[in-house]
Amino acid sequence: PLPSECKVTELLIRELARMPELEGIALPLHVIVPSQAARSRCGKVACHVSSAMFPRGSFVRIARNVLASSPELCFVQMASELSLPALIRLGFELCGTYGVATVGKADFRFERPFTTPARLARFLDKAANMPGTVKARKALRFIASGSASPMETCMVMLLCLPLRLGGYNLPKPQMNREVRPKRRGRLAPGDRQCFCDLVWHEARVALEYDSSEFHGPRQAADDARRRNVLLNRGFTVVSVTSGSARNLIELDRIAQILRTRL
Repeated sequence: PLPSECKVTELLIRELARMPELEGIALPLHVIVPSQAARSRCGKVACHVSSAMFPRGSFVRIARNVLASSPELCFVQMASELSLPALIRLGFELCGTYGVATVGKADFRFERPFTTPARLARFLDKAANMPGTVKARKALRFIASGSASPMETCMVMLLCLPLRLGGYNLPKPQMNREVRPKRRGRLAPGDRQCFCDLVWHEARVALEYDSSEFHGPRQAADDARRRNVLLNRGFTVVSVTSGSARNLIELDRIAQILRTRL
């Protein structure tokens, strides 16, 4: 349960605003308080009263007397605010290695995901009938771990969501996983590690997204070498650019190629 003495003050808000981790955070700041008496009249705060019991792992400490929603609780809370596709997209972000700031620009500096689909599933089991859990469980079925960019997330959603949600209903791939030679568990001397954006191991099919933002001549040459390695390992490689992902005719052609190969 939330502590009964929990109270948000303007002084606390000013302290939070000086924290480097919260630089540029959107106001009003949304906070959970245990009772009506704990609400704040400060215009920079929106208080949400909750007397519920929160599962273990719901909060992380970010300052001496400040807790923030954990990624798992955030996912459940946002289920009440977002449409199902938007919630799925948030789940990919939380289980990926990028972040999207409130200004909409992606941050690629994260070394590891905030959470995983398995951890989200365990939290949902503990959360029981907390508001948002029904939609969160529906969204979780479509989330894959390991996305490294918003466009990779977009491609998996376009290709793999069911028809009723606007997707092509293809099998869910693994994301940014190492591809090894067939029937060989260990790389031979001189072999190079090879990672693919989206990979269907059983069908020996990989999809690579070529970003115009980061693909200069050196990156293009490296991509070509990697595709040759993948071809030598028996993989079919399908390339997608930003333009083809946004062109419905080209996207449909790519989806049909993948459907045939899978």
